[in-house]
Amino acid sequence: MASDASPSTPPPTNNPSENYDTRASPIAHHITPCFSGLGQLEGSRTALLKDLGPAVKQVQYEYFQNSVLPRLPPEITVKKVLGRLLRLNKISDGRWNAFPRDPCQHAKKSSRTSGGDEEWLDEKGVFANLYSVVDAIEECASNNKRKKRSTTTSYESMPDSTPMCCFDKSTGKPDAYFVLKDRFLSDRPDGRRYWRDLATPGEFKLRDTLDDLQDDIKKTCWNMYKIMVGDPRRRSVFAFTIENTTMRVWMGNRSEVIVTEPFNFITDHRKVVHFFLSQLYGSEVDLGIGSGDMTIISAEEQEIPRYRIKVRQVVNPSRRRLVVEELVYHTTRLISDDGAKSFRGSGTRVWEVVQVVDGVERTDTPLALKDHWVDDSRQCEGNIIQEILGDPGISDKQRRALTALLLAPVARGDVYILDEFDGKEKLDDTRTLSTRGADIPENATVFSLKPGDKLPATAKSGGKGGNRGAREKDTVVIYESKRHHRAVFAQVLEPLSKETSLHRVFSALYSVTFGLLFMHDCGPGWVHRDISTGNILLFPGKNIAKLSDLEYAKRLDDVTKHAIRTGTMNFIAVEVDKGMYMFTEDPKAKDEAEIDMDDMADEIEGFLASAGVIPSTSVDEEISSLEFADEEPFFYNPLHDLESIWWIAVYFVVNKKTALAHRKRSAVGSDHQDIVYADLTEEQLKFARNLFYWEPARHGALNNSGITPLDKHLFSLPSYLKPICSELIKLRKTMVKHYRDIEKPGFVIDKTVCLSIYPLFTKAFKTIMGSLAKRDILVAPLEYDPREELLKDAYRTHGPSARVSKRPKLDLKAASTSSAANPAKTKCKALVVAASTRKTRSATSRKGKGKAVAKPSGT
Repeated sequence: MASDASPSTPPPTNNPSENYDTRASPIAHHITPCFSGLGQLEGSRTALLKDLGPAVKQVQYEYFQNSVLPRLPPEITVKKVLGRLLRLNKISDGRWNAFPRDPCQHAKKSSRTSGGDEEWLDEKGVFANLYSVVDAIEECASNNKRKKRSTTTSYESMPDSTPMCCFDKSTGKPDAYFVLKDRFLSDRPDGRRYWRDLATPGEFKLRDTLDDLQDDIKKTCWNMYKIMVGDPRRRSVFAFTIENTTMRVWMGNRSEVIVTEPFNFITDHRKVVHFFLSQLYGSEVDLGIGSGDMTIISAEEQEIPRYRIKVRQVVNPSRRRLVVEELVYHTTRLISDDGAKSFRGSGTRVWEVVQVVDGVERTDTPLALKDHWVDDSRQCEGNIIQEILGDPGISDKQRRALTALLLAPVARGDVYILDEFDGKEKLDDTRTLSTRGADIPENATVFSLKPGDKLPATAKSGGKGGNRGAREKDTVVIYESKRHHRAVFAQVLEPLSKETSLHRVFSALYSVTFGLLFMHDCGPGWVHRDISTGNILLFPGKNIAKLSDLEYAKRLDDVTKHAIRTGTMNFIAVEVDKGMYMFTEDPKAKDEAEIDMDDMADEIEGFLASAGVIPSTSVDEEISSLEFADEEPFFYNPLHDLESIWWIAVYFVVNKKTALAHRKRSAVGSDHQDIVYADLTEEQLKFARNLFYWEPARHGALNNSGITPLDKHLFSLPSYLKPICSELIKLRKTMVKHYRDIEKPGFVIDKTVCLSIYPLFTKAFKTIMGSLAKRDILVAPLEYDPREELLKDAYRTHGPSARVSKRPKLDLKAASTSSAANPAKTKCKALVVAASTRKTRSATSRKGKGKAVAKPSGT
């Protein structure tokens, strides 16, 4: 139900094949963890810009004013306010009286500075005068004898304290902001703001150079991101930037980021007045904040408050007259918000909730509520699950197993918001509300997020999908709009990303492999396309998992075109990440293996029964058939889903600290404070960093049928991991062989492409589970986040404009050549956990016997 905290956006592919069409395989990368919560502010901001892509759409201010900015109340008009400002002498000689000179003229030559450098006044002193402008506009707007309108926000300039955020401790604050008038603010002991209190941030610069513009872009995108992520009620956010006299207005939501063409804020009074009036008097709905469908019910001083959430579901969808049922829930704790920590995308948050009936909380029955945004062209996961379970071609045994292994909602519905202007309820959709149904104009130009880059004059249209943008060569994509959706689940489960027991990890992978097998075999075949540690969910105290987040699932015969691909970086299949077939060399005849689905269903039913899970069947809705378009060159296939399962297994072994559990104590729910975890060598840490956060290293770890750097790294891990590592190496070789078997000219992708290797996966996981049942292995996060080090290295080397993709290069070719020349050296001496052996390990490394991988250069 939520994406894992560790996945981040895969860098754009540099060398896609010539016949590859990005529309063939949608990619919606859950990228945020790449930049949120790293504590390294400049690197985090840089990573955010990388996620947003090289450019966004730039529109004329008139379109922005008419279709995007909050609407003004009828009693407030720009013309009247401008007239009053002129009469009060707030505007004279064609400029604001608060700014008799341009901001850039507030500089003076320092007589003794080397090279005659200019000594600039701080923006804080110069742009504090903007408060006088906003105050004058508010005064003139409220000077209405018949009806005095109260403001929705108030303007604060140059705040002293940094707004608080519950998920990210990095510093940094806007130069100014409009803040929501908060009835709970007086309850806070220190009076500090949260990011969720801010309505519209602003950034200022005295000069209008490319460096100043780049800095404002970076800070503004970060400010909008923090507001969107810090408040689950937000659907969109506005912002403004000023460089000297040049002003731009921004808007971002779960689909788009757009910016206006620049205008002069000193002399273009009509645009300035209209913008500030819209921020002062616009409704909360127009400002991008939810209305009564989601409200805070706890004291605001809490970092994560409790919410009252409504879910509307259609009770009788098959009848002519629809009956809508409104259910009310109160949150008790946040289970996961990792999926919300991105700008564009699904914005997924999962809470544990209790239903409220007649004003009373039913605390005896905890539930899970998922709040997220779905592409308009896609079905919600509840409909997809019902279509899968309702397929007449699957047996009752398969249906029972799928019911037990897929997480189906018990209530679901799209979110509707009451529009205060016309009194109508409207679908909470990024297009319906953020742009009031107006399409982005065809004459929209491209605004570079990296000023100075050469970009084409117009935006590229046609994007569908999730939250990862176009490849670099595509510059900017017009994303598909998203609708707000909520689903309630009967079980409160925990994501695999939080698991610390390898026995439970591999038990979860074992059961989920069966779920994928039956999905792949159902009807024409279904592929999940977004397997990650965040959507494999474990029952508390049981070694059984369910598979969730099926909103990106797709039938194999569905060849509709999309401009955005789907996946999570750490676990996405390398072919999907690269956007091309990679195993076409030395093709062999396809292995036509057969598998008895009922036998597999019997096996998983026995496993479920041993854990106390009783499968049942429930199908209550008919889904209409789909229409399909022409085929495209590259297709996602079932083997890609299985490869993601393999990457998850590798992730828990390579990218975690490990330790043997105590023999006489269960790993589940135990206190592990006295556990001593094995120390990883610097070489092992570097390898983990490169493998999961550098695209070529992931590709090189899989596409070799011989001994790879990953194999050698696995051999270098502590000896108690050897049984697991051996099975993972066997599975890697099996996948490579199978990829080469099926990828031959003219091969047909269907649901049978990997039938022969499902039993090999389940057998390998069963072997590992048997080994871990004797003595479990515990895992814990690495002592530092490898992404943070990458960002720091990039910033130190390349300055403020550093890109996250500038990473130390792993010499995969040299490592491969070395292993081929002397295979005996690939088996490294197992590392001992005890700290007393560190000197011995270092001595072994100096003699050349302990080198697991080629040393990355430039690190």
